[in-house]
Amino acid sequence: MAAALALVEVAAHTGANAVKFQYWSDPLQLAARRRLPPETYQRFQVLPEWLSTLSRAAKDQGIQFMCTVYLSQDITTVMPWISRFKVASFEAVDFGFLRAHPAKAHLVISTGMCNLRELNRLRDFQSAYMGASGIVNLLHCVSAYPAPVTEMNLVVIRAFGLDGLSDHSGNPCMGAWAVYAGAHVIEVHMRLDETPEDNPDFPHAHAPHELGTYIKGIRNAEMVMGIPRKALQVSEWENLRHRVVLP
Repeated sequence: MAAALALVEVAAHTGANAVKFQYWSDPLQLAARRRLPPETYQRFQVLPEWLSTLSRAAKDQGIQFMCTVYLSQDITTVMPWISRFKVASFEAVDFGFLRAHPAKAHLVISTGMCNLRELNRLRDFQSAYMGASGIVNLLHCVSAYPAPVTEMNLVVIRAFGLDGLSDHSGNPCMGAWAVYAGAHVIEVHMRLDETPEDNPDFPHAHAPHELGTYIKGIRNAEMVMGIPRKALQVSEWENLRHRVVLP
């Protein structure tokens, strides 16, 4: 709990809009679903009684609290405490799991490992879900840990009208580059300075000072990109009288 609360504080102080934890009620069931040994899921499990405390801590820090769940029975457990659900790439094409979420919820779905047919099915789901007053954000993702920079393929964001990026690259510039590619939702892994190196997310997670640099890059990219409107800028006013005016 102390580490989790410290992560909430780091997220807020480095300028993030939200902090997200992963929650599973049954490590053995999740391990079987993933076809992996259960030890990691047992070691890093967030307990259900922590959710209210973490949600309140995020609210006190002025940021949103989110969760990724992997088991359908956990949706109702986290629902009272969160602003948005995150769906991992591993569950992205489990449409039964997606439809188990409340009809008017806000889902953020990573699309790692998806082929074009699966992505189009997700876009159809997005349209139908949003038509029912829910919100779905689809994030480009490369599900490798860490993801090679040479395979990030950020052009997919604009080409397929995706909402953003779920980033596992560990590269400090990737968030800013994603903004240039059209992203307006970005997820990235963070850690504490004292996080042990045997944590499975350590290789691609950003330490507090690295996360601050990462988010500052995003904000600068947003500022540089501006808004889609062509108009006279304030800094141009002084030189307006010197330009050539054609008849």
